[in-house]
Amino acid sequence: MLPANLAIPFSGPRDASANTRDRIDALSQQLSSGRQSDLGRAVGSDFSEVSHLSFKMRDLATVRDSLSLAQAWTDGIQSALEAVSEANDRTLAAIPSSLSPPSQASISRLSDVADGVLDDIGTAMSGSIGGRYLFANGDVNAPISDMEAVRSDIASIAQNSTDFGTYLADVTAYFDAGGAFETTIVSSYASEQATFPGRDGKSFGVDLDARSAGLKEAIANAAVLSGMRHVGFDVSELVKSSAASMLLTRASAADADVSTMQAQVGVLEERISDDREAAVSERLDAEKRLSDLVGIDEYDVATRLNAELSRLEAAYAITARRSQLRLTNFL
Repeated sequence: MLPANLAIPFSGPRDASANTRDRIDALSQQLSSGRQSDLGRAVGSDFSEVSHLSFKMRDLATVRDSLSLAQAWTDGIQSALEAVSEANDRTLAAIPSSLSPPSQASISRLSDVADGVLDDIGTAMSGSIGGRYLFANGDVNAPISDMEAVRSDIASIAQNSTDFGTYLADVTAYFDAGGAFETTIVSSYASEQATFPGRDGKSFGVDLDARSAGLKEAIANAAVLSGMRHVGFDVSELVKSSAASMLLTRASAADADVSTMQAQVGVLEERISDDREAAVSERLDAEKRLSDLVGIDEYDVATRLNAELSRLEAAYAITARRSQLRLTNFL
């Protein structure tokens, strides 16, 4: 007599996942028995491919979510840098008309423009995702505590300056590394850059924060102009010191630095996007392979079932006709 399992393909549609499900049941029993020998048997079994694919899918899903956050992070930074660039452009546009030649009224208007620029830069740099600040390396503390304090500090420097050269040098020292801006205005946020895990052990870091030179330069230039309404020297000093030319040069350099940062973030965005697409593609492949191992091909089962039903119906019809035949039909 044939073994019962050999008759299955002839009596009904074949379940392509039966062997795998039998192995799953065996594995479950081995893992739940509590015996070390069963545990070793389970780990060493040929079911390890299913386990490997399941783990890989979870790992790739984590990578996908991490890189999705990285994309949102870099998008936020790009939007902020664009706002800083537009604010700096307003500074560039206001300098020539206000300082050629300068007057108390034109300097006051220039300072008003600079105040708006400082506020816009402060707003741009206060962006966050999930309570984590983009320009504070993902810290929960805002990168810049108070732009009004910057204006107050620069106004004090301006009142004590005897000429434009001294004023510019003192403001520059205020924004230098280790200066009052970094020690009293910039918060004590995390020093390590925000990092997002990628595929194959890679990670993507955003090396950009409130202490970055280009951003500080943009703030410093606006602060110089904001404080000029408070200077203690005569406006004629601005003409003699070629203030307009110097300020335009500084503003142009800051604009170039911001553009460079935008380009660097753009390159990072492309790398993150490529890695995320690869992670999504790999996960889909792993999901398909896992489905092939443990799943049932529903179309194949339906096709086989219909064919089997047709065969049974034909066999029944023949049997029914034979049951109605008499001996004379065979003579």
